[in-house]
Amino acid sequence: YDITHTHATSDAGAKAKECIDKFAPLNHATRANTSALSKLLHYHYCSPIKSSKTTEGKSDKDEVLAHQSEYAANLMFLSKPEYVSDWHNALKLGYDVKELKYPSWLKNCLAEVGISEEVLPQVVAPGQSIGTISKSCHEKYGIPKDAVVVGGTTDSNAAFVAAAVGGSGGGLPSYGTAVTSLGSTLAIK
Repeated sequence: YDITHTHATSDAGAKAKECIDKFAPLNHATRANTSALSKLLHYHYCSPIKSSKTTEGKSDKDEVLAHQSEYAANLMFLSKPEYVSDWHNALKLGYDVKELKYPSWLKNCLAEVGISEEVLPQVVAPGQSIGTISKSCHEKYGIPKDAVVVGGTTDSNAAFVAAAVGGSGGGLPSYGTAVTSLGSTLAIK
């Protein structure tokens, strides 16, 4: 999402909200103006997303959605280009973490505005292997050649795990223990 598109058209945000309101369940995370789905639709209304998918697969000119972590992992670490998300980052895109798939309402929303579902990243569990480290990353940073890149999580979830493990001698906190973190948002877990 390129912020320079924010003011390209005055009604792109309203159109994105209208589309999400039509398809997304009430109180769903995608209804926030800052959700990944809202940004994807806003971008599309400002600069239509193009897909040249054929029966043979994707071409190099296909546009895909990638959160910051996926983009960074693809550029810096992976030995083959692959935009893969995790459950938590894909949540505000509309990914159903209970069913572990993109729901039909999301696919219908994208189809109505002419976005192929092929722009959606593959989603893996946090900690699941995505691929191996790239040769250039190994050579530049000295990361072992056999290092594995895995699915991540959001900043607040990572902060929770770090605070819980670091603060309790290596284990998760007991029931009733609270952890707060201040990252992109204030999270209480």
